[in-house]
Amino acid sequence: MSTIYRIYTKDFKELKKSGNLALIVSVVSLVISTITFFR
Repeated sequence: MSTIYRIYTKDFKELKKSGNLALIVSVVSLVISTITFFR
């Protein structure tokens, strides 16, 4: 779980530079992966 968190925080920092659209996409993918993980 911690490794997944590190990957997402790394992507979050990189996508923060790209803009809001990429940020929204990353959040959506995070939510989807969390739902599938706890299913």
